[in-house]
Amino acid sequence: MKDEVLDNWRFKSSTQDVFDVDYIRNTFATMLPDGSISKEFSEEPGLIINTNISHIEKSEDWFPMIPDTRKIVVVGETGKVSHPYASSKQFNAAYPMAFEQYTGVITIDDKQYFMKIGIK
Repeated sequence: MKDEVLDNWRFKSSTQDVFDVDYIRNTFATMLPDGSISKEFSEEPGLIINTNISHIEKSEDWFPMIPDTRKIVVVGETGKVSHPYASSKQFNAAYPMAFEQYTGVITIDDKQYFMKIGIK
């Protein structure tokens, strides 16, 4: 996304603890193409991606923190993790969305991974 960062900040990303993000108006810095860190920004998060909700303690407390109408991507899994899901039905029910663009399941070895993309 280097070109988009350089093109009037069309793209910015931030890796933060999901419980420390202010989902209304968040302050963050991003890595620049030269490896340095930018000045801090204060913006409304437009897209929230949680790479694997199953690895978060008290994950049920996180989803209500996100305001309605936010674009969101969540992933969960079965197995020996902090917060496993028994099925895609259970995973989808835990993260209701006003608009679901995609829901899917992939099986790798003995684990299933669930993904949901949409608007809360």
